Amino acid sequence: MDATKRKKLEAAGWRVGSAADFLDLSEEDALTFKIIQKTELIQQTVHTDQRGHSAETD
Repeated sequence: MDATKRKKLEAAGWRVGSAADFLDLSEEDALTFKIIQKTELIQQTVHTDQRGHSAETD
């Protein structure tokens, strides 16, 4: 989010933060969540690559 939009929202009384802030996660829990997200992204990428390579070799 750009700084101008953030300032406008805060001026209107909105609180702006991360999902971890919203869920009141500890730093450890937030880091665990990020690791899980990255792992899932890597697995999706590997799966997509494997499908692409298998289609080329058929």
